Amino acid sequence: MGVQKLSDGRYRIFIDAGRDASGKRIRHTFVIRGSRKEAEQKERELLRAKDTGTYVDPRAGTVGEFMKRWLQSASSKVAERTWIRYEQMVRGQIIPALGHLRLGDLRPLHVEAAEAEWLRSGSRRTKEPGPLSPQSVVHLHRCLHTAMERAVKWRLIAINPVDGVELPHVSEREAAVLEPRHATRLIEGLRGTEYEVPILVGLFCGLRPAEYLALRWRDVDLDRAELHVVQSVHRIRNDRTTVHMGQEISGFRFGPTKTHRSRRPLAIPAELVARLRTSKALQSSMRLKRGEAWTDLDLVFTDAVGRPHAIQRVEGAFTAALRQAGLPAMRLYDLRHTMATLMLYQGEQLKLAAARLGHANETMVLRRYGHLLPGMDREAAERLGRLLAPEEAQLAHEGDEKPGG
Repeated sequence: MGVQKLSDGRYRIFIDAGRDASGKRIRHTFVIRGSRKEAEQKERELLRAKDTGTYVDPRAGTVGEFMKRWLQSASSKVAERTWIRYEQMVRGQIIPALGHLRLGDLRPLHVEAAEAEWLRSGSRRTKEPGPLSPQSVVHLHRCLHTAMERAVKWRLIAINPVDGVELPHVSEREAAVLEPRHATRLIEGLRGTEYEVPILVGLFCGLRPAEYLALRWRDVDLDRAELHVVQSVHRIRNDRTTVHMGQEISGFRFGPTKTHRSRRPLAIPAELVARLRTSKALQSSMRLKRGEAWTDLDLVFTDAVGRPHAIQRVEGAFTAALRQAGLPAMRLYDLRHTMATLMLYQGEQLKLAAARLGHANETMVLRRYGHLLPGMDREAAERLGRLLAPEEAQLAHEGDEKPGG
């Protein structure tokens, strides 16, 4: 630490920043133009920042430079699909909005202004112009927060500037579900179509699309009419290649289910078992016809050469089936909500619905679907009222229930 006068009238300030991992002393250098008094004042400010935890490494560079370094570091620490999403957000929105700022100058006000701009008009690098949804901005907020946490751990900045910014409000989306008669119309509209069986698995079993598109024959017991959910599959870039089941495959990434609770056995209704048997026979015939061109991943649902179906194609077929049946638009994922709602309408236990969905407990089911079933709350209130009624009222009620009473 100290102030050194240079020959051209400037002053060099040395700040001791501790030691690195090898024990070598770290010394940061600042050069300013002005008087010695001004240089000494700057030194005091830097030392005060060091003491209060607000000191910034002068080598930190800009937000854009740091975000690129962070992406390189994150590539080996997160799932590939997560890293691809990070890269899209960093290059598409975060760097264009904040990349020009020095990392040490980034403040909550800058982050808040960027998020307001994303909500108002999106990003100049967004393919489709227009504002981003609050949920998209939440994802950007969390990505930036995660990156800045790494900057803190690398001791490039002392505090995370995103901590001072409130998350945008996201209205909870009400689940779209099909009524029983509409579900029947959808089933009829799907009959004989290419994606009939996978879509019906989503409806009858409540699987997520990523789960049933990764379903393997070894996980299905048609004789016992049950299946086991053990993995999921996600679309990634075509230039990314992975190895699964001993086969090299590009454009897809297989992995574990969303949570450990998502690994679950599920019973299959007889109608679906029959469709799966037919589908298996057709696939065997196709596999023989393709020969060595077939990619053997043991998948239940495949394209013409054994590869996984792209979810976008299944979604397109589902949308077309809804339109053909004269039903309102909804997401493919909403078939999962439909199964849960229909189970509860029939009086099935919350615990069973939660287990079939792969939720840890009934709380998630009640929070998401309880508002759709007001009758359940009324029946519970009436049962509680009868239980706590005066003794004579209970006797009278029991008398009313006796045959001939």
